Amino acid sequence: MRIIASILTITALFLVGCSSSERKNKSSKKRKFEYSEVLRNKNLILIDLDTMKKEIGKYSSFYSRVKYVPLETTDESQIGKIEHIEIFNDTLLIFDSESAKAIFVFDQGGKFIRKIGKTGRGPGEWVQPVSFSVDKKNRELMILDGSLQKVFRYSVSGKFLSQISLSGNEIRSHCIECYNDKIFLDAKLVSQTKSYPGYLLREIDTEGQTINKWFDTRYNKGWNQGENPWYLNGSGTLYSSPSGIKYVDLFMDTIFSINSNGISPFIALKSKDLFSADRIAEMLNSNSSMVSFLHAAQNENGIFAIRSYVENDDLIRFLFSQGSYYREIIISKKTIIPVCLRRVINDIIFRTEHDMYFPDFYCGEKSIIVGKVNNLVHFQECLRTEETNLTEEEKAGLLSIQPADNPLLIILQTK
Repeated sequence: MRIIASILTITALFLVGCSSSERKNKSSKKRKFEYSEVLRNKNLILIDLDTMKKEIGKYSSFYSRVKYVPLETTDESQIGKIEHIEIFNDTLLIFDSESAKAIFVFDQGGKFIRKIGKTGRGPGEWVQPVSFSVDKKNRELMILDGSLQKVFRYSVSGKFLSQISLSGNEIRSHCIECYNDKIFLDAKLVSQTKSYPGYLLREIDTEGQTINKWFDTRYNKGWNQGENPWYLNGSGTLYSSPSGIKYVDLFMDTIFSINSNGISPFIALKSKDLFSADRIAEMLNSNSSMVSFLHAAQNENGIFAIRSYVENDDLIRFLFSQGSYYREIIISKKTIIPVCLRRVINDIIFRTEHDMYFPDFYCGEKSIIVGKVNNLVHFQECLRTEETNLTEEEKAGLLSIQPADNPLLIILQTK
């Protein structure tokens, strides 16, 4: 990629380094719009992608055990597409935002327990749920309706508690996470003026009022401003982690950490292939739709999306897109040395090397990571043709899964 990022780590650190008083002075002089403080981080993890070797990774290098979990399929538990998964105690909370538009609760063996929520206009009913979060401290679920711009509160047992209407007609949110009795949402700008430049992340109170806002559009290089109100489902995403929340938006090169101390940069990518703000502006002006814009971004082979962030007590892993391909970054917490993978081999299950799709990973806790097999047909073909370490009974069970059945989960035990 021939594009050089003009807003990379140095710029990000400059923005982060502004004190709250400096921000207030600049805001009052230029914009009369105040952003909440972003802290410095002396232990920022900087990943130089241009000097890293893109490796072929083996599961046995990072994981000690692989377990496949078929989800029980019944009329009541039919899942169309998994949008997100969270772990709560010994259960898996699986969110289908497209077909069932509900949360399904399974035990970690795949047995169905209950379904939470439904569409409608009555109390506790939503129109278009787009994101959910688990408040483990208070044993509650928070489900965000992107259409109504409301947050629905449920107990983990499925009882509707209350709903919160979000303030601010100029901002719409599509992602939610809660931590330490605080509620955080991404912020997509509907209309922009000189006096109201917008922001990317906000904290709300229990009445839906915005009480803190962070990051002007320089942080994601001007993407998704008022004249181009596009957004991607999954962009500007908040991720739960053992130490709090992680946040990154489309075209950002930095993952931010949200914890009890505040917000600070956590991981930053460095590469000549990161898109610049100027190039993004050119592409926005020359592409009239989201589809054509993304095609243009992919054709330039640039790096433009960090996604699927998962963290547990042992490691950190996430994907970044470069052109039409995904690459995986894995960071061991013991060494803090990043590894970049262009493909992976499941050598714990299979005895022979073969190409496999990156699973869709969703969450981690303690020493496990939970994901979904990304291509069931390809996976089953490998089971039929390759030598495995599975018993005949285990193999037969996995081969019996039908395309119309619920998705097949993969649970990895990290080293």
